[in-house]
Amino acid sequence: MFLKFIRPTIILLLFFSALSHAQTTCGDEIVLNGDFETTTDVCVSDPGMYGARDQISLLWFGQTPVEGWFGAEIIRPRANFPTPDYFNRSCTNSQRVDCLAGEGSLGYWAHLGGQQQGEHIQTELLTPLAQGKEYCISLSARGTRSGIETSPTDKLAFWFHNRRFSNGGGFFEYEADNNGLHFIGPGSNINATPQVVNPRGNLLTENCRDLTFTYCPEVDNERFLIVGNFTPGPSDSGNREYVTIDNLSIKESCPIDFDLAVTADGILDCLGGGCVDLTASTANQMGGCEVTDDFTFQWLLNGIPIAGETGNTINVCPESTTDVYSVEVGYSAGCQAITKTELAVIDISDEGNDAGEDGAMAFCNTSETIDLFTLLGGTPDAGGTWTPVLASGTSIFDPTVDAPGVYTYTIAGTNTCPGDTSEVNVEVNAEPEAGEDGSTSFCPTSTDTIDLFTLLGGTPDQGGTWTPALASGTSIFDPTVDPAGTYTYTVTAVAPCIDDTAAVVLTPDAEADAGEDGAMAFCNTSETIDLFTLLGGTPDAGGTWTPALASGTSIFDPTVDAPGVYTYTIAGTNACPGDTSEVNVEVNAEPEAGEDASTSFCPTSSDTIDLFTLLGGTPDQGGTWTPALASGTSIFDPTVDPAGTYTYTVTAVAPCIDD
Repeated sequence: MFLKFIRPTIILLLFFSALSHAQTTCGDEIVLNGDFETTTDVCVSDPGMYGARDQISLLWFGQTPVEGWFGAEIIRPRANFPTPDYFNRSCTNSQRVDCLAGEGSLGYWAHLGGQQQGEHIQTELLTPLAQGKEYCISLSARGTRSGIETSPTDKLAFWFHNRRFSNGGGFFEYEADNNGLHFIGPGSNINATPQVVNPRGNLLTENCRDLTFTYCPEVDNERFLIVGNFTPGPSDSGNREYVTIDNLSIKESCPIDFDLAVTADGILDCLGGGCVDLTASTANQMGGCEVTDDFTFQWLLNGIPIAGETGNTINVCPESTTDVYSVEVGYSAGCQAITKTELAVIDISDEGNDAGEDGAMAFCNTSETIDLFTLLGGTPDAGGTWTPVLASGTSIFDPTVDAPGVYTYTIAGTNTCPGDTSEVNVEVNAEPEAGEDGSTSFCPTSTDTIDLFTLLGGTPDQGGTWTPALASGTSIFDPTVDPAGTYTYTVTAVAPCIDDTAAVVLTPDAEADAGEDGAMAFCNTSETIDLFTLLGGTPDAGGTWTPALASGTSIFDPTVDAPGVYTYTIAGTNACPGDTSEVNVEVNAEPEAGEDASTSFCPTSSDTIDLFTLLGGTPDQGGTWTPALASGTSIFDPTVDPAGTYTYTVTAVAPCIDD
């Protein structure tokens, strides 16, 4: 509601929509020679061409004594062929019709002899009519013909069209276009339906009358006008009926307008403490083609229609400075419509008590304190009281100590004005707790899952989400499918609290690798070797050997270390287990063929010699002699074996060599 304090004063905006009627026209005249004063050459022609009954003062299809106006009958002897008349004393055999302005006027039979037979006047407008515009039609008319008995008639109508007839133009002819019939209304060949019709019973008599009509075209470019009777059947009176017209004018209407005022019938003692009547008054309608009092009213409060309040007066009881009363006033006439607004002023003697408008606020349980008074809408008065009482004893709300709920602010009544209350709805939401960051390591090849939630420190709230999401869709980490990295746990807050997060870092442990098993054969005279070099794969360094070697390291000395299986062990780290591998060591004895020897023998002797016994040192048994002896052993027989050098060979086991 808009306020203007006069003592003080309340102002109510009143909106309305109106349709108004006008008595004035603004467009140019679109009827040619509508006063029928301008004649043609025909008016002064020699009547002799038609004999005694000349046709000069008649309107024919192809000939007219008055500029721009024609009948619908082709020119022929007058008898039995009615066609409109032109009245002008300057025209041969014509006369002036009393009471109509000027010298010229037109007349037509609406019913000749009481039958359907009648006459029609037609003209081409100066400017085609436009769809959606409003046009004002005015003329003078009477329902009689001098010297002939006629009955009053209401048969005056106007047909606007843009048709083309048999002659290629917009003028019709009874014979060519309507089978010779003089009725051209609905059901005829022309089938004309007039848009503007003199109301039934609005009789034209011998007294001249000024008539006005309104026309709103529904199509564009209607440029031809036919005036006459379009009603089927005989005359209502059963007698002849004749219409004389003059001063025909058609112009576009002016924009409509009217005056509006809204008044209050009294002064309020207090805002919210009384009622007044508001009255919307309309006057001075102008523009358009006619003036009416066709107004409609609809009152509204804050833009919403008030049910049943459709009169020009409403009783209102303002409760708040934010109330806005308005009225929509509809005013219609012809084709036009407008909308207007007006302002009503109501004097009040007391501004009244104002506790403001209700408010609301959501807090986090860790939020700062706030003054509830600042949460009230409108313009609340200071100095009120809060219920329930806040811990501060004032309007300061502390979410750490004050309970959530509805707090009522009250301004006490004064004099004639009642008190006022408003409310603030306070909501306190708990701050979320995602816990403290955590970390752990895992073995990538382990199938043991880890619940990340258990790794969070503090007291994390349940129901949060993990980012990135784990394959399990929960907090369970599976080393076989989930990657190492940082996983963030988020607990979503309710505003104005903010989300809380904590992170769990998962670090993969290095897996122990003792390499692949190995093996090696040595000669008891071989050099030392590093067993670590005998392991396959990519064994980790720093492991231990079991049994321990004499060197105390990984160096194997075949002269002192026993053959057998030596185990290499890499201890486990954190989540990953240890690993072992083995080296199988074989030590072979170096062969001994003894020392070289020689002897002599008698070729003829039959005594054999055992060559093995001739070898020096401590030769190994089981060797072979080359060349082979006849005995197949080490026995030399002088009778069969030739003298020479015999080599004794003991075959070695690799890597030892033969001796």
